[in-house]
Amino acid sequence: MALYLVKLDPDRQNKLGEPRFVAIVGRIVESDDGYRFIPQTSAHKASRRRWPSANACIPAWTKKCGLLCLFDESELAAAMLGQR
Repeated sequence: MALYLVKLDPDRQNKLGEPRFVAIVGRIVESDDGYRFIPQTSAHKASRRRWPSANACIPAWTKKCGLLCLFDESELAAAMLGQR
């Protein structure tokens, strides 16, 4: 199972009045010994460390990205289609 850390724009809203999807910041993957964060940018490298929870593996640099949310694959697909 993978979770996606996505950036949302609170100033622009979709049809449902929710913040609009902007971009994928990174992906959280689960392995046998914990969770890893894999960024979707070339400016940062993937985490080598394994973390005990999905929230714990999110790096501090992501706080500069603005409004973030965790989506699963179905939520991400809906957001990318503009249905969310």
